[in-house]
Amino acid sequence: DWTVLDISEKMGAEIPEGIKFICCNAENVKLPDRSFDFIIIRSVLEYTNEDLVLNEAKRLLKEEGYFVLAQKVMDGYSSDINLILELERLRNPLKKNLGFMSNLVKQVAKTGLRILNSRTYTQNYSINFDKWLSRNDTINLENQVKLKKIITSLNEDVIQRTGLKLVNNVLYSNLTWAIITCHKNSYVNPNTS
Repeated sequence: DWTVLDISEKMGAEIPEGIKFICCNAENVKLPDRSFDFIIIRSVLEYTNEDLVLNEAKRLLKEEGYFVLAQKVMDGYSSDINLILELERLRNPLKKNLGFMSNLVKQVAKTGLRILNSRTYTQNYSINFDKWLSRNDTINLENQVKLKKIITSLNEDVIQRTGLKLVNNVLYSNLTWAIITCHKNSYVNPNTS
């Protein structure tokens, strides 16, 4: 059985039939301990208290449960971090910068979950520029003008490093994702290590 948790009731309407939906805050899920065999958290930590969410995920995992964290990170933008932070600030002032993969690994490790694997991968992303610019009509006009000016004035070196380019009203970019896979049971058999 699959269960989706999201803070937005609107998201519940997007969930396919047969999948349970619970509208709640990921920092405080009103379910009993050890409710799930497997938990996936994707693009949540930048809007929440990371420690609370990660510890809540651990609480909700069964003893032999697995946890996968997928978050966008700054690893692919080290030369252009200030540019990316400015774009994020203009598009979504509530979104926190989670930094680099190493930051997430440290945060997950603090929970006591056993990290089985951690890696980054780059996603070649594209979106209609007008849709990206307005973010479903949530970005004010002043910020839209600033965003458009930044994107349309990128030099070739920045385009090469970030993948950020505007072609025929489509915005392309390279997003770097951190994927961390964990197991709740921290016991490691000494005969297998």
